[in-house]
Amino acid sequence: MLQSFAKKWCLARSVGGVLTMDSFRRDYNYGSGNQTRTNALAVGLQQLGAFVGCFCAWPITARWGRKKSLLLFSLIFALGAAIQTINTGSLAAFYVARVIAGLGLGCATVVVPMYNSEMTPKELRGQIGSFFQFFYTIVISSPGEIRHETGKFS
Repeated sequence: MLQSFAKKWCLARSVGGVLTMDSFRRDYNYGSGNQTRTNALAVGLQQLGAFVGCFCAWPITARWGRKKSLLLFSLIFALGAAIQTINTGSLAAFYVARVIAGLGLGCATVVVPMYNSEMTPKELRGQIGSFFQFFYTIVISSPGEIRHETGKFS
């Protein structure tokens, strides 16, 4: 029973919350036959994009600067999020959007602490870095909480 609860809790706090929605199941023909593969690709492809994005961030920020780079990376993430939100009915488009969003996330995750440390007085750098990590953790757990509070937890 505890293992079942833990599995549901983890699934609801990630993209799995979206994957369990009736509209996603209907629009993308998401069923028990391809459930494991779809779950793995939805999570793994965004992580792949973020991993690659971490390495791409430095040359871009060195050339364009932190502010312009952060704007670019935010737009890349927004593009990926928009494609995921649009009902394309294609899992391939959903997967590509996960990679695009991951690229933006990975790049931004590198640039934000760099920008903060360069703009913050040295007396506050530790606190600002801690706040970045604290809010990052809040954002990771908020989708599951929102889904739980709206009564869609299953």
